[in-house]
Parts: sequence; structure tokens; C-alpha cells
Amino acid sequence: MEQLVGKTIRKIEFSGNDMDLFITTDEHRYHYQTEGECCANAYLLRPSDSDIESIIGQKIVNISREAFDQQDGLFGDVVDTEFISIQTHGGDLDFEMRTEHNGYYGGHLGFVGMERIWPVFDDIREEAAEEFRR
Repeated sequence: MEQLVGKTIRKIEFSGNDMDLFITTDEHRYHYQTEGECCANAYLLRPSDSDIESIIGQKIVNISREAFDQQDGLFGDVVDTEFISIQTHGGDLDFEMRTEHNGYYGGHLGFVGMERIWPVFDDIREEAAEEFRR
């Protein structure tokens, strides 16, 4: 996720199964996906909409990750928790990735790819979009 440092966040989305994370900046849409090794189930816990909204329009200055182990998972015997923090000058967005497994395997949040987007955040396009919504 380090390639996001220096980029301005425009949108953050999660897939319906909470295994995919999409972060849109001014120029690209980045796709990340949880991956569990054999016999492991990895997924994201979504932050609240208001927490996500608090960093929209902010430039990312750092991404940090911190991992912890827990016990008693729903899908396995062990739950590994990784906290991911997207840090901006306007505040931080923290979310969790959990991997439930039998004690031998793990999971991670992997980079799938990015796609270039059209610059839709300029004033003229925003005014046109607002007119269209009315």
C-alpha cells in the first residue's frame, strides 16, 4: 500500500464480501484483496462511513501496519489481526484485516492492480454532476 503515500484520497470502497478494498485517488483506482493461505479465511472489517468520509480529500502521508494474534476464531482455531492505518494530515483511517486459520497458515492484503481514471474532481465536472443530480 506504500504506493498510495503522497496521493489524495477521493473514494474508499469495500466489496460485498469484505475481501476487496478499492481506493480511488486523483488519477488511479487501486485494488487490494485479502488472501488466505491454505485452510485460512482472510477478510476486512469495515470502518464506519463517517470515519471514511473524514479522510476523503486528504493527502496520504504514511501507511502503517501492526499485527496481533488472538484466539478462538469462528472459522478456525486462531485469529490473526492486522491493523492498517492510512495516515493523513487531516486524520487517520484505521481498519482491521482478520485471518482465521488452524494455527499453521496466515493471510495478507495483497495488491491486485490499479487502473487509470478520468480526472472527475475539477470544478466544471462537479458543477455538471450536481446539475445532473437535480
